[in-house]
Amino acid sequence: MMARKHDPIRTFLYAITRNGISLVGTALTTAAAILFVSFFVGESLGLHGGPYLGILTFVIFPAIFVFGLALIPIGIAWHRRRIRRAVARGETLGVLPVIDLNLGRTRTILLWSSVSLALSFSIGWLIALPVALLVAIACLHNFSAIADSSVHSTVIAESVPPHILGAAYAVRSVVGFGTGVISPVVFGWALDLAGGGKTSGDALAWGIAWATLGLGGLLGPLATWKLQKLQR
Repeated sequence: MMARKHDPIRTFLYAITRNGISLVGTALTTAAAILFVSFFVGESLGLHGGPYLGILTFVIFPAIFVFGLALIPIGIAWHRRRIRRAVARGETLGVLPVIDLNLGRTRTILLWSSVSLALSFSIGWLIALPVALLVAIACLHNFSAIADSSVHSTVIAESVPPHILGAAYAVRSVVGFGTGVISPVVFGWALDLAGGGKTSGDALAWGIAWATLGLGGLLGPLATWKLQKLQR
């Protein structure tokens, strides 16, 4: 009887999603790669953000990428060691939250939240790009921020008892518009704190200010996991 063949990609994905260290490494590596490509393309198109932009693009982001890459095998080795110890003691390891990409809603939320996060953390550094290109990127950012709105509305309608559905939508609106009121204040505060962004070439100030918009979006994977639990 022929031995069962193992898919190396599936085996690798299984290994890196079984422990928090590898997950953090994967997240750092992915984010650093996206930001490096975004900044490198920006510089190639004529973005001049001073020495800070070059340091970020060619020193900080590659360092984060390598650090995250190193965490992946460390996490796998650590997890395998934990498994051996648990087996020797007759114990069972806890299971990390699983995000099932086979669910259409999960894919939609993760896709657009990832796009929105990547743009939030990079668009400020691209402030010196040609206006037409910058407007196109901003439009994509705005679209990605609301692209999964219909999924959230559907889940509320399916999960909340009918007699309080109106109140649930009201709470959602208050939270959403309330965040919309607070965000510009935080954005302006960060911009002033970083130097005011007095010129279009002051990429550091604009980059820090725009990054504040992505901080809340970092909770996206956790919210997606909670949503998936509700669907089960």
